[in-house]
Amino acid sequence: MPRARLRPDFERRNYTYDCQILGPVPQVVWDTARAMQTLWNGLVERHDALTDPWDIETTHAEQRAGYTTFWQEAYSYVRDEGDRLALPCWPKWHIYESFQAAQRRWTRHLGGKPHAHHGLRTILVPHRTDAGGVPTAWLWRDTPSKHTALVPPDPGHHPVNGYTTVGGTRIPLRIFLHRPFPDGAMLKRIALLGHYEPSFRTERKDGWQWRIQFALEIPPLPQAPRVGRSGGLDLGWRVQKDGLRIAVLTDGMHCWEWRLPWDMANARQRRRQTWGVEHGLPALETTGNWQRLWAWQGDIDAQLDACKRALLGIEKHAWPDAALQLWQGHVKMRAGGLRRLARMLQQHDIAVPLLEAWLMEHTLRQRRFRGAQLRLLRQRNSLYRLLADWLARSFDVLSWEGDLNLKKMAEDVTDQIALEHAKKYRQMAGLSVLRQYIREALTKRGRRLVETPAAWTTRRCSVEGCDGLIVPTAALQLQCSNGHWEDTDVNSAANLWVAIPRAIRSTSRIVPLIDRVPLERSIHVLA
Repeated sequence: MPRARLRPDFERRNYTYDCQILGPVPQVVWDTARAMQTLWNGLVERHDALTDPWDIETTHAEQRAGYTTFWQEAYSYVRDEGDRLALPCWPKWHIYESFQAAQRRWTRHLGGKPHAHHGLRTILVPHRTDAGGVPTAWLWRDTPSKHTALVPPDPGHHPVNGYTTVGGTRIPLRIFLHRPFPDGAMLKRIALLGHYEPSFRTERKDGWQWRIQFALEIPPLPQAPRVGRSGGLDLGWRVQKDGLRIAVLTDGMHCWEWRLPWDMANARQRRRQTWGVEHGLPALETTGNWQRLWAWQGDIDAQLDACKRALLGIEKHAWPDAALQLWQGHVKMRAGGLRRLARMLQQHDIAVPLLEAWLMEHTLRQRRFRGAQLRLLRQRNSLYRLLADWLARSFDVLSWEGDLNLKKMAEDVTDQIALEHAKKYRQMAGLSVLRQYIREALTKRGRRLVETPAAWTTRRCSVEGCDGLIVPTAALQLQCSNGHWEDTDVNSAANLWVAIPRAIRSTSRIVPLIDRVPLERSIHVLA
C-alpha cells in the first residue's frame, strides 16, 4: 500500500456503517474472536495478580516498579500467546493496545478495572493500513492481495457490495453507505464489528448484527465565518410535559431550551401505528414513542411475574435437581432465568405448557420491543447530530461544564427507588452521546470550546451585580438569598456564558435561524 505523510492537524474519526454478511458466517470469525477474548482474559489474570496484593501501604514507587515489569512481561505474553492461538498480527496487538487504554482509564479514575469477558457478545476484528494511511479511494480498487475492498468502484450514497478478510478467508458483505467519506481523508484502520442481540434470534437468524468501521484521518476544514455570538450550554435532563429537557442555551440576550420529545415517530411509523390499531396489533403503537415503549416494557415484566406466580402452583417432583436448584432463586429471577429453566425441562422431555406459552409470547414481544428501542435510539442520535451542527453554525464560542462526570452524577443518587425511576430517563437522554457530537461539530467548524469548572454554576445567582447563593433543590424555579427568582437551568447556562473570557465573549441581537424541520420540535425559545 502507498505510504502517506499525515499533517499533525488531521482529526481522527470513525465512520461506521451497517452491513450484512452474505451467506453463513465463516468459522474463522468465531475462532478469531474467541482467541482474542482468551488473550484479553490472560492479560486480566496477570493484571489482577499484580494489583490484588496492593493495599493502602503500597507506595507509588512500588506500583511503578511493578507496572514496569508487568508491561515487559505483557508484551512477551501477547507476542507468544498470540502466535500459539494463531492470531493474525493486527488482532493480537489490538488486544494489547486496548488493554493499555483500559488500564490507563482505570488508573485515572475514568473507568472500571479491566475485567475478564465470558461468552461472545461483541466482536471486533481489525485490519490496519500503513503507518501513514492510504487515501479512501484505495477501497474502491479490487486486487487479489487486498484484505478489504468495495466493489464495484462507485462511491455513491447507496448500498454497495464489498468484502473483508479474517484469517485469510474472504467474507462477502453488503454495506449500507449512509454517508460518503470526507474529501481528502486518509484510511487508517478497518474493523469488522459484530453485536449479539438475543431478542433478534430466530430459527432463521442467529441474532448477530454486523457493521464495518473505517478509522479516518480527516484534514481540517476551512475556518467557518464568524457569526459574532458566544453561548453558555447547561446539559442535564429534566422531565417536562412535552418531552425531556436535555439542555438550556443562552447567548447573554436570548435563551433556548433543547427538548427531546416523547413522540419521535416519523410519517412512515405513524402509518404503521395506524395500520396496527386497525388490525388489532396494539404492540405497534409503541413504535416511535418513548412513553409507550416503557409501558410495553411494563407489560412484558408483568407477564413474567404472572408466569412465575403460576409456576408456584404446579407439581415439581419430576423436575431434575438442576432445575429445582435454579427455581430456588425464582423471587429475583428475570427472563433469562426462566429461559434457562425452560431449556432444562425441554432437555429432560418435561412439558410445562404455561412456561412454553410464556416463552413463545415473550420472545415475540421482546423482539418487537428491542427493535422499537433501537429505532428510537437511532432517531435520537440523528436529532443530536442536527442539534450539534446547528450549535456549531450559530456560535463562535461555547462554554459548558468541562469536568461534568455523568457517571458520578448517576452514582450519587442514594435512593434505590429514585435510581431505578431515573434510569430510563438517563438512557433516553444519552447526554454523553450529545456531548461527543457537540465536541466533534465544534472541532469540525473551527469553533472554540471553553471548559468551565462545574462547581458553583448552579448555586451562584447569575443576575448582574448579585452575589447571592441558591440552595439547590429538585424544583425548577429557585430563589437566591437576595430574592431573585430564576429557572435553575437558565441560571446555570448564564453563569457558564459569563465564564467565557470577556475578550472573546460576544452576543448578537439577531436570533439564529432554525433551518432544519426536525429542530423545530426540539429547540424552543424561553421568555
